[in-house]
Amino acid sequence: NLSDLGATPAEALTGLLAGVEEQSQQSVAQEDPINWARQALTRVREWVGSGSDANQEGNDWRRSKLNRALTNAAQKVAEEWDREMTREVLALMEHPGARLAAAEAALNGLMEFCVAAGKEQRQRLAQLAPRTAQLWQQLETSLRDCATGGGGFRLFGGRSTRRLLRAFIDCLAQYARQRFTEEAICACRHFFAQWQARLTDRLRDVGFCRQRLRHLQENLDNVSVDSDEEMAGTVVGSDSTMSRSPAPSTEAYWEAIRQSPTARVVLPDQEEDLERAACRFLQRLESEQWTDLDRELHERVLMPRGGLHGACINSGDMTRTLTVPLLDEAITLLGRHLPIMDVAQILGAELGVSPEAAVGPHFEKSTKEYLERSVPLFARPQGAGQSQFLLIPASEVGKTLGDAFVKALPELKVVRVPGQADLMFCREQGPLTVQDLQRLLRPCRVTYEAVAMSPQSSPHARFDITDWVPLDP
Repeated sequence: NLSDLGATPAEALTGLLAGVEEQSQQSVAQEDPINWARQALTRVREWVGSGSDANQEGNDWRRSKLNRALTNAAQKVAEEWDREMTREVLALMEHPGARLAAAEAALNGLMEFCVAAGKEQRQRLAQLAPRTAQLWQQLETSLRDCATGGGGFRLFGGRSTRRLLRAFIDCLAQYARQRFTEEAICACRHFFAQWQARLTDRLRDVGFCRQRLRHLQENLDNVSVDSDEEMAGTVVGSDSTMSRSPAPSTEAYWEAIRQSPTARVVLPDQEEDLERAACRFLQRLESEQWTDLDRELHERVLMPRGGLHGACINSGDMTRTLTVPLLDEAITLLGRHLPIMDVAQILGAELGVSPEAAVGPHFEKSTKEYLERSVPLFARPQGAGQSQFLLIPASEVGKTLGDAFVKALPELKVVRVPGQADLMFCREQGPLTVQDLQRLLRPCRVTYEAVAMSPQSSPHARFDITDWVPLDP
């Protein structure tokens, strides 16, 4: 039902033709058939148009009433289909896998459908054109008969006039219905053309999303290099003044740990390179695990930002709004798949410790090397106020390894702690004098005073303690 016509197009046309037929039986038509027929033809052509000017979309004043109504309706339907199908296509981007590729394939399929449908409508119009021209010739002939009386009849011949008008009405109705069919096909062509134009815009949006994601990927690939360069520049130009902390970097952390004399990182499979260990771990993940990772990243990171499409279209700086959340959630989710390793088992295997094996010279030498790395703050005579501890996992393997360490160094105190990832040798510094603490903490005074007045941070390692006693009397 089109508001411009007041009814469906078919009903409106039927009502128009019925009114014309009713007028043909009145005296005004019987007394002056040629003028009345011309007026009736003009009225119908204003409503259904003609084959020559029906599709003049650029000249609205030349378009028929039916053409304007159907064109507006086709435009509205194209907008509705665009909203509905866009919602369905964007839903494909919410499933794990090749999200953008799935959306692009769906949009390209719809584009091909629009092109094929538009071509089909053009072919139908071409097939109807000869019939429309034939009906127009018959209508013109009938109109001339009304003017001349049909050749063998007088113009005002009573019953002959009615027959001429009846023939004219029949030709006019056939021509009007033929033009109605053409206008309906033209409206379908307009619908597919409008929808295709909107699909082109959607494809452009998806291409923009792909471009932004490619840029985000490049930033993620380069973030470690940039962080390393920033950290290197900070170290070279470092002095006693405060400066901005460099961005965290896995590679920089790994290098710092490797250069530390007091820490050692143990990687799976006795791997020595962090990147190779990470690649080996990722290669062992099953396809189901990758699918779960994709789905959970979508639920945790993308959905709060309007999905993948919304995050790409509405985010100003994707590097800022997506990089950190994606990395944090990926680290958390991948951490679930990391193998559970007992550091005591790894170290025991390296040192040759087992419940049946005895402790040998190699074991004692390695133990002393680990203890020597835990250098005290101040030199003291051996045994003067110093305690040696071993914090070891509270597992069966940890108990066996701890017993072996105690056999090698009876003065070593073993402390069993929860967890399986940390094993620590440490020396507890004996009683320190006030002078020792002042000498130790004096270089930190400037930094402490600069940070102490900032409400956003605390200068202390213990945030739960608020009442600190100053060293100065």
